[in-house]
Amino acid sequence: MLILMDYLCTHQDTIDLMGFTPHHITSMMSFITSHTYARACGRYFRQTTGVGTGYHSSGAYAEIIVDFTYRRAIINTEPGEQPRFLGTYVDDSSSLFNSLEHANTFLGHLNNVWDEGKLKFTMEEPSDRSIAFLDLQITITEEGLISHQMFQKATHSGTYLPYDSHCEMKTKLNIIATEARRALTLCSNITLAWPHLEV
Repeated sequence: MLILMDYLCTHQDTIDLMGFTPHHITSMMSFITSHTYARACGRYFRQTTGVGTGYHSSGAYAEIIVDFTYRRAIINTEPGEQPRFLGTYVDDSSSLFNSLEHANTFLGHLNNVWDEGKLKFTMEEPSDRSIAFLDLQITITEEGLISHQMFQKATHSGTYLPYDSHCEMKTKLNIIATEARRALTLCSNITLAWPHLEV
């Protein structure tokens, strides 16, 4: 809770606390994190660490913890070995280092921020000049240019909503339009988008 209190006090001028003080919000989060229960097989179990994923505050809390973790790792990394670029989205990040050795050093610092392995980070290295980040496949071409296209995991079935489901037709049509727009937006050229647009 100290991390949350520090974050709220530091950023209270840029965050709408909706009339609450950092102390009020920290007290509420303390209550939430110590009163989370799950039901399984007719029994109730208390969650002893973290925030339940169903809470509205889960995403914000995760971002605060991950932001703290990255900041602490950067402080513990020598200036010449720090990431040249670091972009994060909740618990995913994309970073650029001068060498693989510097990346591994930084990963070690990330994994040493928390005791007892409460939070562990992994690293994915590029393969064939390409790496996936969120829903993008980013590739460095032979010419040294950056190319990107929509990425979907191998387990992606291609089904968002069965056609015979009990939903309005406009919902079904909007899913198609949104996915088509997503493919066209995420791909650096139309040729890369076509495979995602085919039926």
